[in-house]
Amino acid sequence: MFLVASACIRKKTVKKMFLSRISKVLKVFSFIPFYSTARKAFYRFVVGKSDYLSVEGVLKETYLKVISEDLSQSLSSIAVPTTIIWGDKDEATPIEDAYLINKKISNSKLVIIPGGSHSLEIKMPEVLAQKILDNI
Repeated sequence: MFLVASACIRKKTVKKMFLSRISKVLKVFSFIPFYSTARKAFYRFVVGKSDYLSVEGVLKETYLKVISEDLSQSLSSIAVPTTIIWGDKDEATPIEDAYLINKKISNSKLVIIPGGSHSLEIKMPEVLAQKILDNI
């Protein structure tokens, strides 16, 4: 199995809880003109990187469920050989998560891609493909 920048560990932080509450309060004002523009600005400049605004329709609910689920307790039950591939410049899923996943999955190997970000399949597809081929 290959895990590429797998966002499976969720840490509750004060910042995340604060931003969640703020977004719920601001949702009350959704009837105001230009709300969507202000909301996009809030996500871009206050929250930072987020795919939430690009998700539409039914996928929005699925997205919220996926990003809120913490799978860290299930990692130790993975029994198949696993290669974990991570970019050392990943800002969406910190590299510390890669080391923790590697530690929790007993039969795993960690491969770090220097200069790689979270979107390895988009920004460095050749390097990612080669790392996968090297570990088959």
